Amino acid sequence: THQLQQTNSELNEALSQIDTIYRNVDSALILFDKDLTILKINEHAKSLMNADEKFQAAVLKLTTDFMMVTFSEQTQSFIFENTKDDARQYTATISKIYDSNSELENILLVIDDNTHLMNMQRVTLWKEVASRLAHEIKNPLTPIKLTAERVKRRSKDAGDADLQELIAKSMDMIVTESDELLTLVEEFSIYARMPSLIRDDMNLLAIAEEVVALQKRLNTEVAMNVDIAEDIVLKGDKHQLKRVFVNLIQNSIQAMEGREGSKIDIRAVMTAGKVEITVEDNGSGIKDEDIEKVFVPYFSKKPSGTGLGLAIIKKIIEEHGGTITVKSRVDEFTQFYITLPMLR
Repeated sequence: THQLQQTNSELNEALSQIDTIYRNVDSALILFDKDLTILKINEHAKSLMNADEKFQAAVLKLTTDFMMVTFSEQTQSFIFENTKDDARQYTATISKIYDSNSELENILLVIDDNTHLMNMQRVTLWKEVASRLAHEIKNPLTPIKLTAERVKRRSKDAGDADLQELIAKSMDMIVTESDELLTLVEEFSIYARMPSLIRDDMNLLAIAEEVVALQKRLNTEVAMNVDIAEDIVLKGDKHQLKRVFVNLIQNSIQAMEGREGSKIDIRAVMTAGKVEITVEDNGSGIKDEDIEKVFVPYFSKKPSGTGLGLAIIKKIIEEHGGTITVKSRVDEFTQFYITLPMLR
């Protein structure tokens, strides 16, 4: 009797450990019997299976196909687009479990979402591309711009007024386009090789007000409000954090273009050893399927956008040991939420 109680106790402990694993593991776990009836499934797997019938069908096909092969384990990657047109990459590892008589008893399916890893690999690749593009584009651009400016100055010596005007307009166009390309190259360079942080004590309110004062002069139709306590002092790179505010405000202004009552609210509070910063606008908003993509390099819904502004912001915040997230509702608001540690 004692031995039976001990065996039951060990069995219950083992089952408890399995339940703990199922509850806490990041992967989606599904245990089938040999007839592919689900015996055990964790919450992560439930949410995936319940989210979309197509995903359920994909999992069923994967397990059914696996039953037809002779090997006992396989791993494969697949990209699945859910109903929100959000493509995510998964890795599925499926294994056959045999009993003591070498008879098939169970099938274990483990699904991992590798979308974040895929995005990180894409970011690394784009950094290399950006660095090369910046170098290759910048070299010929400067002499092109200088030559255009020189030709425009010399065109004043031309006797024909119409010819002077044509040359001047043509050279102005070349100079303007060159400046835009140089701006793009600058963003490439910043993203590919962000300057090292130069940390110093800085007053957050002073930085925000300095940026807002300039943006108010350039965008008089947009109301900008700053609500930051005067005593919030951070240890960070002033120039890079100014860029964060500039990029976020300019991003908001573009999202509110042509809308009446446009406003931007910038707030910050100290809590639990960190600073929480919110930049919110009442612009056009971001679609649900685009929320996770806004910080990915070269993703942009704007015809003239480079898709680097928010990627640069994210990199600056992360290098300061912080985080940035975004919430939005189409045609209502967009809110960027930043946390920064109080580094002293």
